[in-house]
Parts: sequence; structure tokens; C-alpha cells
Amino acid sequence: MTNLKQVISSVLRDVIQAQHEAASYARQLAQSSQQTTGGTLISPAATVGELTLNLRYAIQDGEDITEVKVLNADVSDRLLGNISEQLAKLVIRKLVQQTQTSGVPYARNGFSYIDDLGDNRRLIDYIAHQMLTRLRANVDKLYNQQHEIEVEPIADQVLAVGEQDLFLHSDIEGLFALSGGAELLAKTRQVLDDEVSEEIRKIIHEEQGAQLFSCRTERSLRIEIDAERLKDYPAEAIQSITLKVVPPQLSGPNV
Repeated sequence: MTNLKQVISSVLRDVIQAQHEAASYARQLAQSSQQTTGGTLISPAATVGELTLNLRYAIQDGEDITEVKVLNADVSDRLLGNISEQLAKLVIRKLVQQTQTSGVPYARNGFSYIDDLGDNRRLIDYIAHQMLTRLRANVDKLYNQQHEIEVEPIADQVLAVGEQDLFLHSDIEGLFALSGGAELLAKTRQVLDDEVSEEIRKIIHEEQGAQLFSCRTERSLRIEIDAERLKDYPAEAIQSITLKVVPPQLSGPNV
């Protein structure tokens, strides 16, 4: 049986790395394709590219959950919003897949796919809306160097217990190099923990009868696995979550 700690570490590393790549690309996209003229934001059509975001849930048979293409992603908040929504859907679908694989009843109606969630889609909408709202506010603060960041440093909240090694294996140093980056990250995590994550846990607990995941953000949606809950399920059913951001092709037709 696959060691549960190794599985969780692998998943978290993939997600952390992917969110950093997505956020870095969003910043590059915004800088290269947006111009400010008289206070009006302009996105030149000549620089519009294509971003492909692959979301994969590798179980024993190597099945891919979904592949999402974001066409003409020329505005950073649109890009991040799409990523937020798709990752929120990934959370729900992974919950479904995990409970099905383990043989544990997941819902009374026995739904199998994301489109069958019915009333539970409210959770997806809630996560996507909350994450997008937070992302827009905090990305603006990080990327606009003219914005005066006034947040109290909360160094002990930048890294959660047990996550330090995972962060050391991820290329996120650029975030802390930005003016006010570390303080803003800490403040963001605190706010989301208080106002978003607990509400998401409540919805999952009440509507799905399972509390396997909580969602946070650091410039992009973060997925955190609840190890205490996962220990009740077979670890070998979870191999990895891989998110790949493919930069747009600046020449030739879109694929």
C-alpha cells in the first residue's frame, strides 16, 4: 500500500507548483497584453494567446478527470477566475471519485459525475465565487507596485504546521520577493481561514456528509488535503493531481 504521507506530499507539491506557474503566467500575461491609457484598461487583440489548463486525477487506471482550455485569456482576472472555478470543480470531483473508489456511499442519489451534483453544485459556485473575489483583491495588491500595502506581518501564519518542507520544494520564492508579498500572503491565509474555509467545511459536512478537503488561496486556488479524514480511505487510490499550464502559442493557429 502506498504510504499516505507520501501520497499527500506528492499531491500538495503538484498543486503548489501548479498554482505558482499559473499565477506567474497570469502576471506575465497581464504585463504583456494590457496597457493603461487615461485610466482605461486596454487588451490589444494582437497579443491574445491561448492557455491550456489540464486537470488530472490519476487513480489506478490513470484516468484523466478533465481538460480545460481557456481561449483568448488576455485578462489576468479572467484567467485566474477560470482557474479558480475549475479547481473548485476538481475538489468536488475528487471527493466523488475517492468515495466511489473506497466503496463508501457518497450521496443518497449515488451521483457519479460533476454534472450530476444537483443541489450540491452550490458548493462549487460558492467556492468559485469566494476564491475569485479574494484572488482579484489580492492579485491587484501584489502586482500593482504603486498600491500601498498596509497589512500587519504575520510571519507565523505564512506556513501552516507540517507544510514547510513542501514549500521548500516549490518554486514560490518570487512571491516573497515582491514588495509586501510575505505579509500579504500571511494576511490572506488568515482571512480565508476565518471567512471562507470554515464555511466551505460546513457546506461539505452538511450537504455531502464528508469533510475531506478545505480550500485556501495564495494568488491562486489552493487545495489542502485533510489527512485525518483521508486515513480512513485507501491511500493507493490517490496517486497525484497534476495541473499543467501551457503558455500560449504566439504564432500560428490555435490548437
